[in-house]
Amino acid sequence: MQIFLSFCLKIWPLYIYIIMGYFGGRLFKIDRQSIASLLFYFIVPLVFFNVALNVKIQPCYLFLPLICFILCISLCFIYLYFAGKLWKDGKANLIAFAAGTGNTGYFGFPLALMLFDEHQVGIYMLGNIGFSLYDYTVGAYIITRGTYTKKQALHKVMRLPMIYAFILGLTLNYLGFKLPSEVSHFAQHLRGAYIVLGMMIIGLALANLEAYKIDYKFLACFLSAKFLAAPMIVLSVITLDQNVMHIFEGNEFIYKIMILLSIVPPAANTVVFATLNKCHPEQAAAAVLTGTVLGMVYVPAMVTWLI
Repeated sequence: MQIFLSFCLKIWPLYIYIIMGYFGGRLFKIDRQSIASLLFYFIVPLVFFNVALNVKIQPCYLFLPLICFILCISLCFIYLYFAGKLWKDGKANLIAFAAGTGNTGYFGFPLALMLFDEHQVGIYMLGNIGFSLYDYTVGAYIITRGTYTKKQALHKVMRLPMIYAFILGLTLNYLGFKLPSEVSHFAQHLRGAYIVLGMMIIGLALANLEAYKIDYKFLACFLSAKFLAAPMIVLSVITLDQNVMHIFEGNEFIYKIMILLSIVPPAANTVVFATLNKCHPEQAAAAVLTGTVLGMVYVPAMVTWLI
């Protein structure tokens, strides 16, 4: 119980940043797109680069983004199939997209910093690459219901600067390059900016929507993907690896990373994609907001129990 309460207190600042973003958007009309561009093209790539530069890579680690990508796709198509039997107006596509992704970056990264050491945080970010690939390939294709061709989806992935930054960091890491200590301090400041601005983006995304529509059947299906199905499937994969595949044998901390990746609240990107594609953005916002609020209790409980 003490661990649970302690972790609850640690994640409270993350929710304060969300509230700041929400009221900033509502009261001062802060431009979400400008902050998102700053994060996407500058801060996030530099954070990914620094993490990759300092991580100690083993061959088995490279399986993590692949496994994450496959798990994302699996959840997506499972929910597309079952939700498709309940809705025919695009809600199934929205739920399927959300099922395969999560707030592994802006929400998950600060949690990883709380739970893991520097090396393990680097492996966490490697797993996060799998989620980014899903978001802009299979996920984007599903939520747009075919608006993006395969070529366009691939083009979007090729434009993700954080992937190139991460690859560059891994390459320099392999070559033995190290940043001077003065520059390393600068990287720590970037982490802080990444966390604060990233969480504020969630609030800004919610503030830009005029209405929230709650469909309780939709909400239950949406949240079951993140809070029930995702951790259950990940725990099944972990059990399979422990007893059969042994991919991460000797690196059991990766199991904790996989669990953390699976228990984060719904991704703020869900609202962004839903808005861009006119795919029930109000219900997406209501579901993401509800999931993020529930995360205040759910995430500490799961961390206490499983990590």
